[in-house]
Amino acid sequence: METIDNHYYKSFDQLGKAFYDWERHLINIGCSTTDFNLNQGQNLTEKGSLESSKFVHEYIHFLQNFATSWGTPVFTDLTLAVMKIGASSATSDEKLILPIDKSLVTNRLLLDGIELRETVINRINKHNNWSFNENDILPIKNVTDSDDCIKLSNNRIVTELGIKLIREHMAHLGTQLYLKKSDEEIHSYNKNIFTNKDSIFSRDPEYWILFEYVFETGTFSNIARGIFHLTQNNLITLNPEKALLRFIKWFEVNKTTFKKGIDFYDVVESWLMSNDEGNYLYVGLTESIKHCEKILTMTQKHQSTNDLFAFTSNITDYALANIKKNKGGRFLFNRNDDFTNVEFWKGKVLEYGTGILRYLDNVIIQGSETHISKMNESFYMLLSTSLVLKRIFENSKGNCPFLDEIPICEADIRESDNCFKNPYLMLIPEKEKQCLFGNGVLLTGMGKRLKL
Repeated sequence: METIDNHYYKSFDQLGKAFYDWERHLINIGCSTTDFNLNQGQNLTEKGSLESSKFVHEYIHFLQNFATSWGTPVFTDLTLAVMKIGASSATSDEKLILPIDKSLVTNRLLLDGIELRETVINRINKHNNWSFNENDILPIKNVTDSDDCIKLSNNRIVTELGIKLIREHMAHLGTQLYLKKSDEEIHSYNKNIFTNKDSIFSRDPEYWILFEYVFETGTFSNIARGIFHLTQNNLITLNPEKALLRFIKWFEVNKTTFKKGIDFYDVVESWLMSNDEGNYLYVGLTESIKHCEKILTMTQKHQSTNDLFAFTSNITDYALANIKKNKGGRFLFNRNDDFTNVEFWKGKVLEYGTGILRYLDNVIIQGSETHISKMNESFYMLLSTSLVLKRIFENSKGNCPFLDEIPICEADIRESDNCFKNPYLMLIPEKEKQCLFGNGVLLTGMGKRLKL
């Protein structure tokens, strides 16, 4: 049962697969609303259960972004980068040639926006290096550690335990728990899925190596739930990979002292109460709140001058409220939560809401009425401006993405010639408010700066 997401955003040509495009906060569901829709409350068919498990995986990623101490400053910085790029048009009419070469950019605010976006991408991919060789598989062992991260290896894969591994283990194991899989069943699933030809455990270590490292000790129970708890708490710190490094070093020293059969959740709790781990959680939450409040103050001060400030303000306020409520993610998921119950996930969506959900037959935002009314326009405008910037940085033209890829265009000027030839050239009448790509061009200040 394939429920994993092996990529972030690649191409909207893959609409039949579930994925989370983190830069645009869009969850591609990969099925129709008749197959699975949390708002409908239908009894899930076998296909519906499969599709809902894919949603669970991608929704956990969304919550990592907007409901943890690590995620909120990273992803509010992403909206801040878009805002800086848009606001820079007010201070310069510098002409830009596609693709933009930042070494030629003279506008400081524009350059700040471009570099902040690059910084966010680097923070997402921090310590995600791994290598593969043809050696026989041996038991997973602690290979090396540094001041930055830990490495694990089974002598075939050597991988850093970085941000992607933490995020993917949490999402993958949360999904397996939703599907009612035991540790032994997860081990068998991992062994069957993460193979390269005839070699087990020879690809995608970010989904399995930490789980298998603990599983092969033969000592612990409820490993999946414990590792989910571990990675959740890693994301409450400012440097999750360093938190995982501290855990592995502590675990290596103490693992032989635990009684056989001990719940791995309790092992993680023991670590969280050791040394200064509580202080790391406190600092992570405190600094994340300060960061978001600083952005919020600035955007609220200037939101009457440009809609981008208002959209960034809404998104920052949303993320800030989340981490204040759940203590940086500490109470995002709790020990007694029933992951197997679809009603639990409905409740989570009602509590936190979603970004944009792209079904094959609909594009919607779900959550409470308050969430939808407040965040709908902000998420759609972020989607629009981010897609405009994506195409600019890639020197890509093509059809307007809101015709077929994300079919939400309701503009009167829909299917004009430029929608198909070059949407950058859309001339939006004053009364026309629905041309998302055109508005994205205007909000990013690219209408008068691009030399096409």
